[in-house]
Amino acid sequence: MAPVYLRHGGVWLKIKEVYNVYTSPKRRRKSRTTSSQQSLVAEMVAKPEINGLRYVESMIVSSSKVSRFIARLHLAAPQIVAVVEPYGDDYIVKFYGKTKQDALEAKRLGERIARELQVRGSVAEEEIEAGDVEEE
Repeated sequence: MAPVYLRHGGVWLKIKEVYNVYTSPKRRRKSRTTSSQQSLVAEMVAKPEINGLRYVESMIVSSSKVSRFIARLHLAAPQIVAVVEPYGDDYIVKFYGKTKQDALEAKRLGERIARELQVRGSVAEEEIEAGDVEEE
């Protein structure tokens, strides 16, 4: 699975597993089950392992959708390295790749997952450049 890292409370967590919890009603005898939200299993690590990955693409994810985004990304992308960090009230997701093309493909996948979850899209480079111009 994809190594997805999350910075939470000053600690780095590496997502190990994503699973669904199913419950069945106790009063009914029928075999109806309902699924709850996906749950994450993570282990604490010293820092993200991004050795040899030089290219980075990033996008912003709303804090209300970040856990579902991480779960979907972890299940969908077996070869992508992603680092999720707090960014104001939201989170910034950085996709790492050995080549620029790998990083761009990872970002496109992240944007597709974000659209499916109706999360805000990526940070436009024009916005960053406009911010730099205003400071001068």
